[in-house]
Amino acid sequence: MKQKRLLTMLALLLMAVTGAWAQEPATYKITVAEGTEDAENWSVPKEAAEGSPVTVTYSGEKKVKSVKAVKKEVAPKPDLLPAVFTVDAGKTVKFSKGNLQATYNGSSWIWGFAEHQWDYIGNAAGNTSINGNGTVSANGTVDLFGWVGASSTWTGAAQYGISNSTATNNVDGYGNVGSEAQKVGWGATVGTGWRTLTRLEWLYLLSTRETGITVNSTNHARYTLATINTDGTAVKGLIIFPDSYAGGSPAGVTWGTINAKSTFETTCTSAGWTALEAAGCVFLPAAGYREASNITDAGIGGGYWSSSSGYAASAFGLYFESDYMTIQYGGSRKYGFSVRLVQANNPYANAKLGDLFYSDGTFSSTLVAGKTPIGVIAYLDQEGTDDDEICEKSNGAGHGLVMCLKNAAASTIAWSTESVSKFSGQEVTSVDGLKRTTNVSGYTNTATLTADAETAAKYPAAKAAKEYTTLAAPTGTTGWFLPSAQQWVKMQTGLGALKESSITWNSWFDNNHEGADKWEAALSKAGSGNYDSMTSANLYNLYYWSSSENSASYAVSLNVCAMVDYGFNWYYDEKNPKGSSFRVRPVLAF
Repeated sequence: MKQKRLLTMLALLLMAVTGAWAQEPATYKITVAEGTEDAENWSVPKEAAEGSPVTVTYSGEKKVKSVKAVKKEVAPKPDLLPAVFTVDAGKTVKFSKGNLQATYNGSSWIWGFAEHQWDYIGNAAGNTSINGNGTVSANGTVDLFGWVGASSTWTGAAQYGISNSTATNNVDGYGNVGSEAQKVGWGATVGTGWRTLTRLEWLYLLSTRETGITVNSTNHARYTLATINTDGTAVKGLIIFPDSYAGGSPAGVTWGTINAKSTFETTCTSAGWTALEAAGCVFLPAAGYREASNITDAGIGGGYWSSSSGYAASAFGLYFESDYMTIQYGGSRKYGFSVRLVQANNPYANAKLGDLFYSDGTFSSTLVAGKTPIGVIAYLDQEGTDDDEICEKSNGAGHGLVMCLKNAAASTIAWSTESVSKFSGQEVTSVDGLKRTTNVSGYTNTATLTADAETAAKYPAAKAAKEYTTLAAPTGTTGWFLPSAQQWVKMQTGLGALKESSITWNSWFDNNHEGADKWEAALSKAGSGNYDSMTSANLYNLYYWSSSENSASYAVSLNVCAMVDYGFNWYYDEKNPKGSSFRVRPVLAF
């Protein structure tokens, strides 16, 4: 006989998902544990608030002896959302998972992000407890910050805009210089790489960006004012579509006006918003704004700062409310607005020195079947260093250098067929004491030496590097070029792991054979026959051209030797005139 059991549990603790508001109790998703016998005959609610009774029903034929509730910890959500957004030509970013928050625990400030994109503090302790410059009258979380310029004398939490002061146009306040930078960017509170969008980036994102996406018959869909979670705690705000939105029109979503102001016409159920978020959409909640410790328009409108100041008493931001939208809002710096941080989108964030680089622009530490390796990563941009020219940032790259697996020609090649100084005033005269050539861009050097067919014919080494196609360079990179002397130095210090201070001019580096070995080990990952060795145990010297010159008659080359007690050697003298025949190893920047 079928038995039906009705059980009520008063202290159910399951999978925490938390609520939208800090003052409300956490809510928990409720699921039947994996492996439960006869699981299809259990009926459980989808979620429940912490501390509330929960009723579960069993409709099967087995006898129920007991029911146990277990709290399952949920892995924290990554701080960085995965979708990519273009904010300027060639510049893309990813958004943080929620608005910036600062929580005071009685002794210190703890910075982080809201757990969900829709979370905001509003008219609650924290925002309403600010009673001075960087101080609060009660513990709580602040998520509405003033804009503080570099001319301000404020320190501590006040320099991030946690203040009830209204002292605009004042150094003992929010600063008094028009168009100045922030005193300290908000990104510094949560770690390396975080920042706030500039005024022009907000404008590009929401007004200029050509996404190619059509939503509700509107091409290049960028944003829509919306109300989400309409079947729960509804939240008004701004939905921003990612560059590659492919979510269509999910169940639970009713589209309103796209790319223009509206009365938050677009609506989403909880399931509808979940689908949009999974498709990469960003949501900026209408968190209101703060003046001193008074909160206005929470749940009605939202202001989001840029990193750009306006006049001495103002800064730029984004502001929206019902039937109103301005992307270049010039607001008083004393207003507490929301802050949503971004990080530069770097597809090479996990790249490592010595990784194989493939024809499709991807990379890996070991050879991947089915892919075509073209080189090895020999140098990566270093945090805190001025490597923009080395990594060819102005030429569309900026992340690092890849050394080709092969030489550009089967035989050796001359640097030039004429004795002319192509880089007058920028010649290399010494590398002792870390002195280097000023024209460090091999890409630019190569372009100069191959400016037209007649010129290229006189500079065969640069021509061979630029026109090398056997291992085709992928789109999104500079393409192959002849590296400069300084780029060779950086590849020695990068993949070769040599100290730059040890690199001397016109002399051997005794006992640095290990550097050449590191190059060879990386190249050999491509497999036998798929690379040209850069060293030889049987040859004393292997010379490779750079694109840097010493004079009208001489150019700089790199000499690599694999013999015991010898490693890399920079060499230039009368024996290496531009007419000498040396190897050409192409390099690209990514």
